[in-house]
Amino acid sequence: MLSYVAEALCASGCVGRLVVVGLSAEDAPDLCCALPITYLPDRGAMIANALSALDALDTEDHVLFASSDIPLLTAEAVRDFVARGEATGADLCYPAVRREVMEASFPGSGRSFRHLVEGDLAGGDLFFALPAVLRRNAALVQSLSANRKAALGLARLLGPGILLRFVFRRLRIVDLERCVSMIFDCSCRAIISPYAELAMDVDHPKHLDVVLRAMDERDGIADHQAGKEAP
Repeated sequence: MLSYVAEALCASGCVGRLVVVGLSAEDAPDLCCALPITYLPDRGAMIANALSALDALDTEDHVLFASSDIPLLTAEAVRDFVARGEATGADLCYPAVRREVMEASFPGSGRSFRHLVEGDLAGGDLFFALPAVLRRNAALVQSLSANRKAALGLARLLGPGILLRFVFRRLRIVDLERCVSMIFDCSCRAIISPYAELAMDVDHPKHLDVVLRAMDERDGIADHQAGKEAP
């Protein structure tokens, strides 16, 4: 899965170098990427790994984080997310995918959706942020990460106003943006992506079945196009 993600990041043209946390160079697969790659050991927690990567990058510019379990990720999806994030001018950007987009691309995807006024949304697995934001909010990021699959747990961390809006199904994207911007002391924006692969991660065997089926379909389309182009 890491190979597919790394290939998409490298092909996007949005990344200058890669930092892989959790594998040594000896244990990692042969990544098809011409960019410099740094390998770091696992620090035992997602935020600790992120901070370790930031130390290695040694930059104050925006950094793009990606989980390694989204093997359907494409260069186009990465470029679109980064372009939308940069256009907002925000310090921190997080993607979400609408239920109808997800199900149109991956029927029976098995993803978790949260209901907002704008629709049902699934969180993506890319993250675009200034290093300073993560460094000064490390403890809060860890709590949010631990509760990312629990809607009420997230709402409690974000405050009673968010909790009440969520319970009464009146929570809006702008409410979450304002709340996160306030508690993180930064500008935050949600990016509604048209690319379902950003949220098609592999958490369970059923998700792997969906991904393998999608890969077979992509290979079939690619073979058909190659056959049409052949003389």
